[in-house]
Amino acid sequence: MPRFTKEEQVKLQMYLRMIYPDVDNFLTNTMTPAIVHLPDKDIVTMLIIGDRNRLKPLLKDRSESMDIETACDSEPNEKGTGQDLVIGMRILCPKGSVTMESVICGDKKQAQQRLAQTLKTIDEVTIWVVNENHEFVRIMNMSWLYEPHQEVLDQFL
Repeated sequence: MPRFTKEEQVKLQMYLRMIYPDVDNFLTNTMTPAIVHLPDKDIVTMLIIGDRNRLKPLLKDRSESMDIETACDSEPNEKGTGQDLVIGMRILCPKGSVTMESVICGDKKQAQQRLAQTLKTIDEVTIWVVNENHEFVRIMNMSWLYEPHQEVLDQFL
């Protein structure tokens, strides 16, 4: 597994805080999506913040690539405000797996729509994995196919 130098950690922290300005308010063992708008394309990132126990398979594994399974679902919002968009990821590695889920609540319709629309136009998602101190553990790029998730995501367009 690649280890990040102190200089790389500083630079990555700068990017992390630009993309996720409220990162200090995020809970541990969560996954949060973000859309980065660049002049020539949009990028979707998923920030996984995990404690040592949750990230153990990733901390033990030194392989450069891993299999990642994705799932999208919709479920009724518990407050009765529309449907929640649920995105799940399971990172499979020889030492185990890490499963995370992100819920964009039904009252955040614009955020749901922006994410669904962007996921329709991209072919890759960047996953940033950090520990509870926001130190980078791993950065991965995952191929993204819209079609397997189209039935769910089209509900939010």
